[in-house]
Amino acid sequence: LSPLLHNTAMRKIGYNGVYLPLRVTLDQFDRTLDELEELKFRGYSVTIPHKEAALRKYPQAEEIVAAIGAANTIYRDSTGFWRSDN
Repeated sequence: LSPLLHNTAMRKIGYNGVYLPLRVTLDQFDRTLDELEELKFRGYSVTIPHKEAALRKYPQAEEIVAAIGAANTIYRDSTGFWRSDN
């Protein structure tokens, strides 16, 4: 449901963006994140089994995310630095 919910919300507020579902295998996870960065993605949500790997890749995180050891969301902050969020 995430693409439907996020895309509907973005259209409603006039945000120029799109939420795309991407199926990524564990062995391709790091490479895929590097490719998303090259494609100028600004953020993405993370599902199981990638939550711990996402935090390892982008350890700059809110305190609660670091304590849990898993990220739900990865995004570029205002400086362009990738951060993990919950």
